[in-house]
Amino acid sequence: MLVLVSPIGWLLIGALLGLLFIGFARRLHWRNQVRLFAVCLFLAGALYLAFGAFHGLPWSAVEGAGFVIFSLLAYAGLRWPRLLALGWLLHAGWDGGLHLALEQPVIGPWLPLLCLPYDAMVAAYLAYADNRQRAV
Repeated sequence: MLVLVSPIGWLLIGALLGLLFIGFARRLHWRNQVRLFAVCLFLAGALYLAFGAFHGLPWSAVEGAGFVIFSLLAYAGLRWPRLLALGWLLHAGWDGGLHLALEQPVIGPWLPLLCLPYDAMVAAYLAYADNRQRAV
């Protein structure tokens, strides 16, 4: 049940999910990893946009702006993976800066806690892996 997990628990679950997803993605060829992480960034933005649509115009506009930013970074990241890493890092900031710092009705407090470590780990992995690809 969602209410029984502490904030630290959500952070740990997010970190574990991030590790598992990165482990899965690493089995793919680098270009397919980039595609997978780009699609997931696009879907993360779309999910927040859908949540915002249920809460009226101000939140729809805010989440719509985020959706545009994350979609553009996901698309550009297909060619320049560092921009994809930046998109995931900014999404972590979106979770922490908007959804945790502000009182907002769009999502519950558990989702940003889950997403913060996940997003940050994906961003770090993409930056690291892109540097390794450039060195090869």
